This record gives sequence, C-alpha cells and structure tokens, in this order.
Amino acid sequence: MSFGPSIVLAAFGSTYPEARGTYDDFEKEVRGRLPGHEVRWVFTSSIVRRVLAEQGLVIRPLGETLEELREAGSTSAVVQSLHVTPGGEFARLASVRVPGMRVAFGAPLLATPADRARVVEILGEQVRTDGENIFVAHGNE
Repeated sequence: MSFGPSIVLAAFGSTYPEARGTYDDFEKEVRGRLPGHEVRWVFTSSIVRRVLAEQGLVIRPLGETLEELREAGSTSAVVQSLHVTPGGEFARLASVRVPGMRVAFGAPLLATPADRARVVEILGEQVRTDGENIFVAHGNE
C-alpha cells in the first residue's frame, strides 16, 4: 500500500552493470527513509534506455512512468533528479507534464551557489585554495 506521493528517481542512467549496484543502494536508502511510498526509476538518456531494453531491462521515460502511476491510481509524484547540475537533461525532465498528476521536482546536486559551497566544504582538502578547480559533469549541450 502506498502512502502519499509516488517517488520517481531520475538519473541520466548507465549501461554498465556495476552502476546498477549503486542505483540499487540508492533505492534501498530511499525506501528505508520513506517507507510506504511507491518508488520508480527513470533514465533521461534515450540511448541508455535503448541499450538496456536490448539487454531485457526496460526503464521507461518520465512521461510514460507518470502515466503508469496515474493509471494505477496515484495523483501525485515527487521526481528527484540525481543529475549533478541543472543542465539540459534536467530541463527536459522538469518540462514533462501529465494531466491528472501533480508533480514536484527536486533539484540536482549543484543547483545553487549554496549547494556548490556545501560540496566544496564536504570535499575539504581535496579542493585547492591556491588556484582553480574544475568539476566536470555531462548532460549539457
């Protein structure tokens, strides 16, 4: 039985089997902290979804996932982005609308200057204070 909004975890995705363990661990943590909520995954990369489907693992895009949830009786969902930055992948994700579903979107890790400062604080001595630091992530044009 589901209590409250469905939770949709949204990542770029990966075709590497090793990465699936990380996704499984993340989902286990979410389910442990938010018991009773329906939890689903979406991958924003159509290439990743296609390759996984060829391997027998079907991960639907957000619109289809929200439609499935609505058809199952859900009226609301929280979509938590696991993207690093609020780039193109997140913008496309956050633009998805499904009639009859109230959807809230959780921001990516580095969405605000305060987020970036917190990550630098967490990284501590790994961040140079006497020069430039470059953080690289994909998902932008």
